[in-house]
Amino acid sequence: MSKLNPAGEGLASFRGFQTRFRVVGNSRSHWPLLCVHDGPGLGSDYLQPLEAMAATGRQVVFYDQFGCGSGEAPVAGPEWSLQIFLEELAAVRAAAGLERCHLLGHGWGGIVAVQYALGQPAGLESLVLSSTVASVPQWRADIATLVEALPEDIRGPLQRHIREGGVASPVCRCVVDAFMRHHFCRMNPWPDSLSRGQARARAVPQARHAMLGKSEIQPAGQLENWDVTAWLGEIACPTLVVSGRYDMVPPPSAAALYRGIPGSEWVVFEHSAHVPHLEEPERYLEVLDGFLEKKRAHGGPARMNPAHPGCFLG
Repeated sequence: MSKLNPAGEGLASFRGFQTRFRVVGNSRSHWPLLCVHDGPGLGSDYLQPLEAMAATGRQVVFYDQFGCGSGEAPVAGPEWSLQIFLEELAAVRAAAGLERCHLLGHGWGGIVAVQYALGQPAGLESLVLSSTVASVPQWRADIATLVEALPEDIRGPLQRHIREGGVASPVCRCVVDAFMRHHFCRMNPWPDSLSRGQARARAVPQARHAMLGKSEIQPAGQLENWDVTAWLGEIACPTLVVSGRYDMVPPPSAAALYRGIPGSEWVVFEHSAHVPHLEEPERYLEVLDGFLEKKRAHGGPARMNPAHPGCFLG
């Protein structure tokens, strides 16, 4: 069992470093939900709407990854690796006492979750992949297509920003922000938790730069050639793929997960970009709870209602 302070917080240790995690809810009548945030560097605050899942009888566990939020940065420069984040996830799961759990990964956190699930860890009840990818090269090409569709006054500077390797001039920052308002979050204004996370990620960019490069819209870095499409068939747990209609992870990238993972499902949120849990929170929670409940009721891959809008069954 985990050792928590009165605020429901604990520490996971590995490699001599510590990651703080937070547990919401007391009931374990259903398997807990472990959430892995976007970034790297965004922190977990913006996932707060998922705390409502605790009302369904399951604990919800959040943590800030190394190099962001309250996470302690363990290394710098070329030593950053996907393996570090996989070990951190496993350490949090062990410290929180999550022998059996559901795993939700959003954006970059979905990349970590996919790689983790490919290892077929014991006790992984299901996987929720929210606005994430199986192939960074494909994602890069899909983003280029999104940029092509933007007005010229945004498209031209963005393409120059991409060619110059993510140089953050004032003009480039302005057009990147315009892209993000189209394809990251379409709410105006953004929720405070998301704005804080974005500011934090830009202020302490080491993890982001190491793993996905200097540009927020041209993924590169250590994961420049990361592509697990050919191995998706090895993911054995029930899987829900989620994406937004205007997502910076466009339909082709989401579809690759849906096609590759046996028996997976795909739900598109028609009024959302990259953060549907913020843009359409009520429906997001309804879809998430429905998936987890059907998994619990049937003891196997959940099958959502074919009449559910935006739902594609495998």
